Amino acid sequence: MIPRGILKQPTEEFREQDKKQQQIKKFLDQDLEKKGKNVRQETIRLCDIMTTNFVGFYFDAKWCTHNQDFLTKLKDTYNQSKKKKLNFEIVHVSADMNEKICFENYEQNHPDWFLWPFKNEIKQELINFLNVNYIPCLVVVTSSFRLITFMGRKEIWEKGLEAVVNWNKSNVQSKRMKIIKF
Repeated sequence: MIPRGILKQPTEEFREQDKKQQQIKKFLDQDLEKKGKNVRQETIRLCDIMTTNFVGFYFDAKWCTHNQDFLTKLKDTYNQSKKKKLNFEIVHVSADMNEKICFENYEQNHPDWFLWPFKNEIKQELINFLNVNYIPCLVVVTSSFRLITFMGRKEIWEKGLEAVVNWNKSNVQSKRMKIIKF
């Protein structure tokens, strides 16, 4: 017989953590696309990308004209990170008004990146989970979906490739933390 008081109701903190884990699982199960005129078309699950990579979720829209300078900087930084063999991927999450404009924007500006599905019932959950309040916005997470920075746009703008190198270090540390046993 179990003594009274030993079994306790889950705490609010535990419930909140469990809810976050369930949301993360939903996000990781999403199919992403990569397609464009000069890109090999593929569909891949987010969890398959994140097994070795850390990910920047890039939120923007074609109508957001003031992001063009940043977009150029982000593309250059992304290409440099690939040359340096840093495990960094970008997932484009569109705030465009319709799917046609979303794909035009994607093909023009982001064909090397993965595309979050335009018509997706959990896109708003992702936006809320990552606390996105404005666009353009770049939120970077580790391969275990731990937050690296909400300020990815600012860090890329100020540091370029150095920001990605620092994020890579955070991702490696996060992987080591998963291995440590107590």
